[in-house]
Amino acid sequence: MKASFFSQIKNIASQLPDNIFIIGKGASIDHLNLDGIQNYGFVINLNDSERIIPGHLSIFKAEWAFESIKDNKFKSEMYLTCTSHAEYKNFFIIDAAPQTQFSNDLLLSRLGDDEILIEEPLFITAFKICKIIQELASTKQKIYMLGFDFNPNSGYSSKIEDFSTNQYEFSDYLISSQEEYLKVLLNFFDPKVLSIKHVGSKDYSSLNFKNFNSLFASDSSSQSKKVSHHKNLFKKYEEIVESDKVIVTAEFTTNHFGSIDKLEAMVKKAKLDGADFVKVQKRNVEKFYTSEQLESRYDSPFGKTFRDYRNQLELSDEDFFKLDEICTHLEIPWFLSVLDETSFNFLEKLPIPVIKLPSTISNFTTFLKAVSDSYNGDVIISTGMTDQKYEKFVIDNFSSNSRLFLLQCNSAYPTPPQDCNIAVISRYASLSNNNINIVPGYSSHDVGSFASCLAVAAGAKMIEKHVKYGNTDWAHFDSVALDLTTDEFAKFVSDIRYSETIYGNEKKVINSSEHHKY
Repeated sequence: MKASFFSQIKNIASQLPDNIFIIGKGASIDHLNLDGIQNYGFVINLNDSERIIPGHLSIFKAEWAFESIKDNKFKSEMYLTCTSHAEYKNFFIIDAAPQTQFSNDLLLSRLGDDEILIEEPLFITAFKICKIIQELASTKQKIYMLGFDFNPNSGYSSKIEDFSTNQYEFSDYLISSQEEYLKVLLNFFDPKVLSIKHVGSKDYSSLNFKNFNSLFASDSSSQSKKVSHHKNLFKKYEEIVESDKVIVTAEFTTNHFGSIDKLEAMVKKAKLDGADFVKVQKRNVEKFYTSEQLESRYDSPFGKTFRDYRNQLELSDEDFFKLDEICTHLEIPWFLSVLDETSFNFLEKLPIPVIKLPSTISNFTTFLKAVSDSYNGDVIISTGMTDQKYEKFVIDNFSSNSRLFLLQCNSAYPTPPQDCNIAVISRYASLSNNNINIVPGYSSHDVGSFASCLAVAAGAKMIEKHVKYGNTDWAHFDSVALDLTTDEFAKFVSDIRYSETIYGNEKKVINSSEHHKY
């Protein structure tokens, strides 16, 4: 299949929320409010269902479907077919699957095959496209099947004209057999990756018409646009990661002290100073710390206990949505250090392109294993307070993640020079030769930029540095951070870029600066 097909699929899907709508043309679809549904996710039309609502991709096989689509003046953005219509714009021609007597085993085998063919029934091809979208996005996709009534007596949507042949007895047989295929396929995919939901009144339906209309009500279109706009950060993230430059992350920890206004000022200054990403933390204070820790004395403007202090530092869910708006506007990707299950589950509300599992929780192996089992996107893991046993645990458990940023780290604040151990990054770089998802990096807790510059030469592709906004005597571990109200962080980024320039690349060439007298 042409690379341009996959490129167009990725470009469209990256702008949309993680929903996919497969459109049939049964009469039940007239009960659904589909206004603006294209803004809520990727829309796949089967046969001529673009007459009901035009989508992003139409899949068809029969000549009658082509005639109906042509009569409708080609309203979808792309077309996938096995019939010869290459003269039309955005038509992609592929082979049809061989006609054979289906068994359940053959059906599942066909669906598991990576080759894209025009299948019978067409929703098998649609499911394969859903799988591609999921792999491109690296996020869970929810698939909604609309207008699949499997009842010839109920007819079609009122928006459909019957361009098909009048072989009704044969059609009845096909429709009945296709329903059986769907029942088998509903449980084929891992629901943590692709969740298929039939909308209707069948005993296997996940949603009825009212539930669906409530879920995608037209008055929530503004929220849909926010989520769609948020997807631009995913594109920006990919551009930065694929650029092959060293990624510099401004690590805010909780130095915003729970103030969204201060956080916004930090994001703006970090972006101005040259940061590629910004990072914040999220934790459930009451569950993460022991009662003894929370009740211990800690003087701050927020109270006399550590509980008072830590609770004030946490951002609310609304604050995170606001942070997302700020970063989207400034075009700087952000991500979270997730320290517990509650924080990890928050990603269902607001997915982000990468998450971090910090050194703080390196001994929480049950939680780390649970994350590795349910999350296959990009993950950053720093290795403070660990040895090579943890390195093996991480590589073994996160081998299926699309990228594993493995960051050498020492958890002393500040880290003594003799404990920076930059040579470990060279080891991580060598490990990446056999583990292609590993990206070596360095999480800096040392003073200045010298160790980070050496990290670049050792192969680091990501450097994290703690930053703050002004000096605060009572702040937890604040002394090691660079002050954004000065030029400290800007100089740090400049040093990284200079070391990157000096390091160059492995290809030996004659440079234009080499002028010899003789």
